[in-house]
Amino acid sequence: KSRRNYASFSFDGGRTLTVPTRTSFPDACARSNAGKLPDGQVYVINNVLPLATKQGGRSLLAISLSRDGLNFDRMAVIRFLPPPPRYEGRSKAVGYAYPHSVIVGEHLWVIYSVNKEDIEITRIPLSELMDLK
Repeated sequence: KSRRNYASFSFDGGRTLTVPTRTSFPDACARSNAGKLPDGQVYVINNVLPLATKQGGRSLLAISLSRDGLNFDRMAVIRFLPPPPRYEGRSKAVGYAYPHSVIVGEHLWVIYSVNKEDIEITRIPLSELMDLK
């Protein structure tokens, strides 16, 4: 529950990994998704508020970008402030969770759960991500 992502490295093609090291990359201890844009940039989609779920840690879903896969120096908000839940349920939390993404044509499609009640999709033009300063 460090509220930070950890990183490991491999120097032998993935046969072995270094001991995971805590990074300064914030996370709400929720599922994240990562990939590579056509121009080579690496992206991570996650809940970047370093808060517990019950404190609003999943209320913001963002994409962070890196030119080298190590230094993530740009971020954009995908969704913020989820709607109130409609139904009560066990292990439910308010927020955006379980992101997944796929690049189709000239867009990044981000699929995620909203309050564990609905599935939503956000379509982001790749040109916007590639031009993000």
